[in-house]
Amino acid sequence: LVSGLPAGAMLDAGTFRGNGTWSLTAAEAASVHLLPPRDFAGTIALSVTAVSQERHGGSQATTSASYAVQVGAAVDAPRVGGLDGTSGDWGTASGTEDQPIALNLGPGLADRDGSEHLVGDILIGNVPAGAVLRLGDGSIVTAGADGLHRIAVAQRAGVTLTMPADSDVAAT
Repeated sequence: LVSGLPAGAMLDAGTFRGNGTWSLTAAEAASVHLLPPRDFAGTIALSVTAVSQERHGGSQATTSASYAVQVGAAVDAPRVGGLDGTSGDWGTASGTEDQPIALNLGPGLADRDGSEHLVGDILIGNVPAGAVLRLGDGSIVTAGADGLHRIAVAQRAGVTLTMPADSDVAAT
């Protein structure tokens, strides 16, 4: 009997008994694998109970032990922002003419356990001539020699794009 599996975890053998508990035959226990929940990193504290029984319904003996399983983090590719902040689907952002349009540069990280974070810069290209890209503190982001605007990940909150004055042109 194996218990203490968190929600979303499972074993690749045995019978699920509910509430994070699985029963296994001796043959299954010899080669079972733990499948942790999606995007999980950390320790899973299991309780393993072995039962032996005399033949033909004789007496039983049980022994239990704690078994800690350390699950390492696996880095997932980020899906930079998007209109919902996580999907990477930018769709269409819109705003009022001559007013700043908020850009959601959220990282779109899949793990929610804090094991992942962004590093480096966010690169933005194809900013129309005359448009102004600003950080949350109001400072202007200028393009480098390669035409890309670089925003440090620590400064990604509050970034806006203001299209050229009196522009009604869409930008992608």
